[in-house]
Amino acid sequence: MKIDASILEQLQSLVVLELMKRIQDGTATAGDLATAVRLLKDNGIDARSKDATELDERLGALLPFKPEPPNPDIIG
Repeated sequence: MKIDASILEQLQSLVVLELMKRIQDGTATAGDLATAVRLLKDNGIDARSKDATELDERLGALLPFKPEPPNPDIIG
């Protein structure tokens, strides 16, 4: 059975919207975040260093908390 591309696009949109909702309201699990990262990667969306300021601004608008800057004393 072949599924119409528009149905798959609708499904992907629903998944993205649900992940965004969970991330914004703070209920996202580690699995949700991993799924979101994978979805971004699979769609060719990445953050380069030159985009860091814009990315920080966008994350600040989405996240229910303020991310802490990385601690240079911690090796990760």
